[in-house]
Amino acid sequence: MTAERKAPVYVVDPANPTDAEIAAAVQRGLADGSLITAEAFLAQVGQPEPGAPAADADDDENTLVSSVSAELAKIKRLSFVEGYQASDEEAMGILLSRFFKWDGVAIMKAAAAGLEDANFHTECALVLELARKAEEA
Repeated sequence: MTAERKAPVYVVDPANPTDAEIAAAVQRGLADGSLITAEAFLAQVGQPEPGAPAADADDDENTLVSSVSAELAKIKRLSFVEGYQASDEEAMGILLSRFFKWDGVAIMKAAAAGLEDANFHTECALVLELARKAEEA
């Protein structure tokens, strides 16, 4: 017959740990590697994940934005009457419309994704609701 192992008691009252009990728990976590220091965490932020492919110049966000900006300039030149100063929003709308072959639901979903990325979650939900209703119609 084996004796049951009891887990060590680190905190007398888990609902109300003392500062000393918390400090001791942090020290144990640092010692066993289950916790890292703020400095170690900050050093890891922004570092590529192990095994992740190396960043390619084409994946660079600035390169992507520059490429899209150049395409928007072409759309402005080719899609609007001479003398009209189209906005980036108008040109992007035409790009989305043509890319999604004039599919309004797809255009709304793309716009919703942009809103979500910009942290306009309420507006994203409204646009997705419109897209849902359009799909049902």
